[in-house]
Amino acid sequence: MKVDLTNLEIMLNGDKESLKSVIKMIVDKAPSSMEKLRYCLHTHNHGALKSAAHSLKPQMSYIGNTEMLEMVSNLEKYSLEKKDFVFLKHEIENFENEYQCVIFELNKWLLIL
Repeated sequence: MKVDLTNLEIMLNGDKESLKSVIKMIVDKAPSSMEKLRYCLHTHNHGALKSAAHSLKPQMSYIGNTEMLEMVSNLEKYSLEKKDFVFLKHEIENFENEYQCVIFELNKWLLIL
């Protein structure tokens, strides 16, 4: 399981409509979030990549995916360290593969709620 909504449910006092709203926001933002990462990679912009990775941290925290939170934290750190873009491309591809699985799972949650 890639998603654990327990903490988010607690934070929202069990409000299912708010939970659904947060999940929908994450799902809706996913394409543009990935596009930002890809664009930063394409333009070789370490600073923008750091910012784009940082902006994903709350989402990964909300969905309880510590592995992906670590991945975006590492992307942020690697950008700050100005790691080689071939290396960063590999890291972003790994993140994207995981992110797609998470979005799939979140879409299933939306059907249940």
